[in-house]
Amino acid sequence: EARDARASIFERLATLEDAVEEQAARCQHLENAHSSLHGSLQEHASSSKASISQHAADVVALKSTLGESEAYIASLHSERAQLCDRIEELAATRSSYVSSEVAEMLRRVDEASAELRELRAEIKVDAGRQ
Repeated sequence: EARDARASIFERLATLEDAVEEQAARCQHLENAHSSLHGSLQEHASSSKASISQHAADVVALKSTLGESEAYIASLHSERAQLCDRIEELAATRSSYVSSEVAEMLRRVDEASAELRELRAEIKVDAGRQ
């Protein structure tokens, strides 16, 4: 009986040793997988940091460009307002000039009409004498 018990103990010991070796192999496999995953994550983190830095630089550049564009647009609006004011001034000047020209032409027409009346009167007088 002692032999059977001893044999059973050795059998269980061998089974336990096999289980321990299997667990050790699994642990080694998990360590390798962990190490590989850790390396991949570090590469990804490094790549992501570089990408984020580039995006941040792009955002800064775009904000600068946006600021310049807004300033340029503001200057264009200012120029437009100045041009509109100048156009209104020119229109007022033109209107005044045209009005004075029309008044001068009407004065000349009145003078010519008066001369024409005088000539007709003289013609009637001359016709009456003959």
